[in-house]
Amino acid sequence: MSAENEEVTEKEATEGDQIIDDIIDGENADDGEKVIKAKMSATGIKSEAANNEAIKTAEKKSVEAKKNVLPSLFIDPQRKIKINVEVLYEPDNGRVVMIAAVPEAREETRLNYLKRKMEWFEFTHPDYDDMIGYRESSAQYDPRQEKFLTDPVKLRICYLRYHLIDWSLCGEDGKKIEVKIENESLTQEMITIVGKLTPAMVDVIMTEFEKETLLGE
Repeated sequence: MSAENEEVTEKEATEGDQIIDDIIDGENADDGEKVIKAKMSATGIKSEAANNEAIKTAEKKSVEAKKNVLPSLFIDPQRKIKINVEVLYEPDNGRVVMIAAVPEAREETRLNYLKRKMEWFEFTHPDYDDMIGYRESSAQYDPRQEKFLTDPVKLRICYLRYHLIDWSLCGEDGKKIEVKIENESLTQEMITIVGKLTPAMVDVIMTEFEKETLLGE
């Protein structure tokens, strides 16, 4: 692969809402390997799926189980995914300086010279039938590799369109913005509103969504 092609590949990975940095295995892999792993994960090609953060959390709990519980390998249609997000911003102008997903809504202030606000987003959980459709609709032909590849950015749009059901976000008037859904999809009005969110916010919540649903890194 030429140096020019490597630059193009890196640019595509960066523009993919930082999905590559969140689903690759190993921080020391070279850029080419990272891109390949990211595209394979988005396509559904993987020999292993693991949520290392969840594994570490379970290890820390060290609580003796009172009964044997089988793994939940089938999607419960009533199951919801709630993502809590901490937003830190400058008190004089409201400029956001940090957005971070947190396990639960916490009260402590991380940096006392900044203002802090907690937000949350709620999603339904996609099943395999859903993922088949999303991967098909997100596929695009790559003439360099002469095959169709799943576009991770388009895949995230599917997650937002069909699985976002509620959030805590408010408008300038301080009133909560209702998430409007028709025919199991966000309305066009809602899609426009979501499109106006800061890229950093969308990156954070979708990375957490993928960790929960696809066991991504």
